[in-house]
Amino acid sequence: MATITSYLMEEFGRSDTKQSKSSEHGESGYTPIALFQSPLRNKEASESIVEVLRDSEQPPKKQRSFGHSNPSLLRHHESTTPSELFYDLFFIANLSTFGIHHGIEDRNTLSGYIGFFCVLWFNWAQISLYDIRLAHDSIFDRVCKAVQFGVQLGFLIVSLKFDPASGSVNGQAFSLILMVSRIAQTLQYLSSLWFLRRHADAKKPLIAISAVTASAAVIYLGVSFAFEPYSNHYKAFVTWYVVGVLETLFNLFASSYWRVLSFKGTPIIDRMYTMTLIVFGEGIIVLAGSVQKVGEKDVYTSAFWGTIVCATMIIYFLYMLYFDPIPKEHFGSIKEPIWLALHFPLHLALVLSLLGASKFVVWQQAIEQLYPAGESLLAVPLIGSTLNAPADVDSSSLFQQTPAFFHDNARQIKQITDKILEQWASKSSSSHGKVDSFLKEIREGADSDDPDSLLVAIVNIVSLVATVIFEEGYGIQPPKGQYDEIGLKLLSFFTLYNLVYIYFWIGLGVTVILMGVLALFGRQHRPEMPLLRISAFFLVGLCLALLSTLYYSMRDFEGKGLNYLTSPWLLPTATLALALVMLVYHIPLPGRKKPMMAV
Repeated sequence: MATITSYLMEEFGRSDTKQSKSSEHGESGYTPIALFQSPLRNKEASESIVEVLRDSEQPPKKQRSFGHSNPSLLRHHESTTPSELFYDLFFIANLSTFGIHHGIEDRNTLSGYIGFFCVLWFNWAQISLYDIRLAHDSIFDRVCKAVQFGVQLGFLIVSLKFDPASGSVNGQAFSLILMVSRIAQTLQYLSSLWFLRRHADAKKPLIAISAVTASAAVIYLGVSFAFEPYSNHYKAFVTWYVVGVLETLFNLFASSYWRVLSFKGTPIIDRMYTMTLIVFGEGIIVLAGSVQKVGEKDVYTSAFWGTIVCATMIIYFLYMLYFDPIPKEHFGSIKEPIWLALHFPLHLALVLSLLGASKFVVWQQAIEQLYPAGESLLAVPLIGSTLNAPADVDSSSLFQQTPAFFHDNARQIKQITDKILEQWASKSSSSHGKVDSFLKEIREGADSDDPDSLLVAIVNIVSLVATVIFEEGYGIQPPKGQYDEIGLKLLSFFTLYNLVYIYFWIGLGVTVILMGVLALFGRQHRPEMPLLRISAFFLVGLCLALLSTLYYSMRDFEGKGLNYLTSPWLLPTATLALALVMLVYHIPLPGRKKPMMAV
């Protein structure tokens, strides 16, 4: 061992000599990347690999511990580094790609979207919590970062089959990818532990975090066996979420208990609001896709422009409500980890609310185009009298008409449906043939002894028109399996609309409430801010979340609640509510020398 160490010292010594000579010849502008970088702030922060090898042959010297008493032992970056921002791009690319390939159609796909977001977020949190406190540019750090980039690409590949609720998930590969991520991070913590080996109070937290991270890697390895073919242990994917939560909580606890790993002096606030900006960026990307999808139809109405403006203002208001009260500096070793932990539900609720707002842009336009088509069909006597008849009327009495009546109504329906299909359906669509078959049943209505079959044909035509507008016109895909028959397709669309309605309002309400909680942490730096301003976050957020209960009106297809749910006033309501919070937060109070905006 001594011979190897001497050889390495000699070789690195020659390298240092060559480097010093090259700097004398005008190459001083180039700084070589070290193999390892120490996180220490003092002289040891720049020790080379030669000094590390030399010191390893000597007994460790006892030095003054910094642990609980002096958190300035470590040196930190002043702001978010380019490598951290580059890593964030992988996060948003994964989330965007998953949203494109896995549309939210029912509760199972919604839970899958939330589950994938959880895995991404907690993995991002683990990497970020290390980077802001201990990471410094070196060859070793770049190799570990490259491994994490590979992990993100692995997530991208296996996410193509990620539907845990239905058992369709490549769980074994997913678990192994998580294991690789934790192994790489364990090595990073161990490298920092090597440089801090002489500081007892710094060794303890690093050993603890390294042990937890290594344990997570072992657990992921064990979970991978539960996803072997024919094992049917698909519920094992819950372990990913549990381990991610426990890892993050322990890391945050360590930052509070061991001051050497506190976030004081780190760009943690900058790091979190950068990530929040990226989440906003995902919302803007989804909104742009919805606007483009609607714009392809060249149907521009006042409601269309109003919906787009409201969706944009919702994003802008939420942006201001988050960043206006955000703390600008370190605000406590206990409060700060809590503030960080709250960003997980905030980001999740924010993603769902922005996703829902973007969906409403498409839904509002589709419903607006459905109304004139529906009115045209209801104007046909046969359809109008049938669908508007009271529930207690015998259906057989509605079809006691002459053959000329049925032929004349069939001709009117044919003219209306041809016009609708010409506008919304492709020429190769099977909808044309389906309409002809339904019209044939209507023409034969005079000789039919089964009036219910005629009623089914009428319902099928109305449902088919709605399906063409929603599915072929605006790309809205209904959930499969429950209402696959054409006559029930309209119910499947309303089921999907209910789901979007629920997670939009709940997500928006929770987002506003959590932003109010985060504003409380920034209040200590602004003592002039009364609680009345922050209380607006909680009251408005609660009201927004309670609006989700109106979806019960959709079940009976009647009442004022249904009229509101299908009106263009959904996004304007959210916009006005957020504007109210902004007004209460910023309006000058009597007796104040200057408004809150100028503070």
